[in-house]
Amino acid sequence: MFPYDGYLQLAKKLAVVNNEACMRSAVSRAYYASLHKSIKLAEDNGARFLYKGKPEIHREVVDYFKYRGNMVFSLVGVKLGRLRKDRNKCDYDDNVKNIKKTAENAIIDADEIFKTKEISDI
Repeated sequence: MFPYDGYLQLAKKLAVVNNEACMRSAVSRAYYASLHKSIKLAEDNGARFLYKGKPEIHREVVDYFKYRGNMVFSLVGVKLGRLRKDRNKCDYDDNVKNIKKTAENAIIDADEIFKTKEISDI
């Protein structure tokens, strides 16, 4: 299995390069690292995703965490949703305001998602 935390490590390296393409890429890599970490975390807690391997998985994973009724998992959903929104902006918008801050915040959110433990440990 691919170690998706490698995407997060790459994101951290890219986020500090004073180059818009690198900072945009950092946001994207932070999101994908967090998405795959979240899928694993959810599956470790018994979740099964209908859309795994399909575009709809992005929304499905965010919703799984946001609506669990567990505050820690809800925060994962909020952060993952924000990362997804910022990744979309960085990948598709010609102008992204305050890209440096966006990249920094993406790293913070991704780090916090990676620190989340299984629900049995919460």
